[in-house]
This record gives sequence, C-alpha cells and structure tokens, in this order.
Amino acid sequence: MTLVSHRHENRALNVMRTVAAVVVCIGHVRGNLLVPLDETGGGAITQIVYLGTTFGHSAVIVFFVLSGYLVGGSVLSRSEFSWAPYLSARLTRLWLVLIPAVAITLVADQVGQMLWPDSLHYGPGSHAAERASLAHIVGNIFFLQSNTVEALGSNGPFWSLAYEFGYYLVFPMLVLAFRSGSTSVSVRLGYLALAALVLFVAGPNAVLLFPAWLAGAAVAHVQPRLVPWLSQLRPMTLNIARVVTLVILLGAMVLDKLQDGTPEKTPPSTFIVAAVTTLLVVLYLRDVQPRRRITRGFTWSANSYAHSSYSLYAVHAPLMTLLVTMLTVDDGPLTADLVGWSAVLGVTIALMAAGWLFASCTERHTAVVGRWVRLVLSKLNLSKRSERDLPDRPAPKNPIVIDPEKSAERPAPRR
Repeated sequence: MTLVSHRHENRALNVMRTVAAVVVCIGHVRGNLLVPLDETGGGAITQIVYLGTTFGHSAVIVFFVLSGYLVGGSVLSRSEFSWAPYLSARLTRLWLVLIPAVAITLVADQVGQMLWPDSLHYGPGSHAAERASLAHIVGNIFFLQSNTVEALGSNGPFWSLAYEFGYYLVFPMLVLAFRSGSTSVSVRLGYLALAALVLFVAGPNAVLLFPAWLAGAAVAHVQPRLVPWLSQLRPMTLNIARVVTLVILLGAMVLDKLQDGTPEKTPPSTFIVAAVTTLLVVLYLRDVQPRRRITRGFTWSANSYAHSSYSLYAVHAPLMTLLVTMLTVDDGPLTADLVGWSAVLGVTIALMAAGWLFASCTERHTAVVGRWVRLVLSKLNLSKRSERDLPDRPAPKNPIVIDPEKSAERPAPRR
C-alpha cells in the first residue's frame, strides 16, 4: 500500500467514482426496463436485488463527497487563489462533457419522438417533449437546472451538475471570506453575499447537500495529519475498518432509500450516507495495492473507467430511454426473470461502452484542452498588459506635416 497526495491519483477513490456512476446507471435501467416490485410476485431474493439497484441518489452523494475532496482540496492547497485559472479549469472540465451531452440529449429525444410519438417516454406530456425549449437548453448549459429550469429532456441526472457548479463557486468565496490576510472587511462581506446568492439560486436542497461536499473538502484539509496516522495502522486493521465501513455505508444507503431520499427530498439518512462516505474516503487515503489476480483486474478496470465516469453519468439517461423504449414499446416492461435481468445487464454494458466512447472524444482530453485554454488566456492577458503598459507619448507642440508631392519637387541640396 502507498500513500498518495492530491497530485497523484488514488486507485481506491477512482474505483469509488466508477462504482457510483455504474450504480446510478443500473438503477435507472432497472427502474425503467423491468416491472415494478409489487408486480413481480417474487420472494426475498427478488426484493433484495430490486433494493440493491435503487441506490442512485446515495451514489450521487458519494460523488459530492469525492468532488469536495478533489476540487475543494485543490482550492485549499493554494497559498494564493486566482479566479481566472480556477474557473477556466472547472468550466473546461464541466463543459467539455456537458455541451456535447446536451446535443446528444436533444438528438436522442428527437429520434425517440419521431419513432415512438405515442410512447410513455416520448409522447405528449413527457419530459422529452416538454423540456426541450431554448430556455431549457441555455439553462442547463449554464447550470440553472436545479431551481430555475428543469433538467433537459430525458436527461434527469443533469440536476446534480447545477449543485456541483454552485459548490465550485461558493467554496472559494467562503475560503476567501474567512482566510486571514489583507482582504478588507467589505470584500469579505461581498464574498459572503455572493455565496448566499449562488446558494439561493441553486435552491434549498442544494444548500442541504452542501455539507456533503464540504465534508470531502475537510478531509483534504486534514489529510497531512491523517496520512501519518494511517501509515501506522497494520494492513489487516485498516482492511477490517474498510470492510466494516462499507457494510455500514450499504446499510445507510438502504435507509436512505426507505426514507425516500431523492433530488427533491433530503431525509436524515442522506447525511448518514455522506458521513460514512467521508469516513471511507479517509480510510482510503492510504491507497490499495491488490495482490490477487481477480482484485488486481477489477481495480485496474474500475480505476481506468473512472476517467469515463462523468461521461457515463452525463449521457446514459437519454440513450437508455431510447433503448428501453425500443424494448418495451410493444409489450410493456419486462418481467423480472432471467430474460429481464439479462436485458438489464446488456443495456447497462452497452451504456458503459457508450460512456467510454463518449469520454474518448471528450472527458479524456480534459488536460489537453485545459492547457490550450490556459495558453489562450495567458496570451490574452499578456496582450492586454502590454497595451496597458505602453507609455503615452505626448504629441509635439508644432507638428511638421510633409506633403509627399511637394517633397518630391524639392530641389536637391547643393554640395
């Protein structure tokens, strides 16, 4: 096992990102493709499997904690904060995936409405039909889909991106407002007022979930003190603590589902999920180094797919809606038998492949695009600075105007 800092990737946390994205995806697939639980007539095993594929809301909370750790940690690690490079990095990361995902959502929903105009997902009154206006498009691109407009079309998961961007803005404002330095009181109060305004626009549920994001940032803040403590623990002790925490997290997710945790509702169980996830992040600050072949293979695959997790989250819903409608438009949802569960698995794998392909064109180029954006911004900044620094030369009191024609007629001087 090795110790990692913010500057190096952590395999275990990458695995958490991948698992969270897949949990969201498979939950949406099962919920739309198979009949409801009360129509299955199944026993305890069916109920357990159904329950195990309904943790999408809790998985988003896991994302928030991880985001707070990574993004909040990057803010706290800087002795001097500058808005321009920070916002360019965050917007590059978000828009590089979001804007193409908006286009895919519009195209997929339009195709669905043309092929199945009377279906549940594309007929009159459906989200695909009612949430595709220019206001929805612009609002989703500029992260207003939490409290100002609805999520675009069939892409309901877009809701969390508005929360995420709001946290990206608010956290540095709070840091700058409370960090010791030469900043005046009026500037500090201004940052607090702006932070309150951003949270107001994001909505009350975004405010309730902000502590989950802050918890991840808090882990990043105390990481230098936690790492030496973790390094003193025996591997067996640390592994037992991780397993116990994972079991508790699973129980918290079950409780969150039973208390109906949703994007519109934040029950107390949601905070338990956030707290246990935070503890799990702490325990995995000391990275894993799997030795068995099967665990090495899983860790390598999940660690690699983490760089496609945002893409999977952003595009799976509209593509899933197309596939599910194609499979259920004639006979309705599938039964929870071998064929039905095979279809759930097959659609999920297809969506993961689509997410990986989409990421190959977008998300995996974030670093390159980010460097290009920084280069452009630096050139613009240097250009403005050079123009500003040019000395203003005073005009001569008696300027001499030379007429080219008269100058040509002037006789040459004598030698």
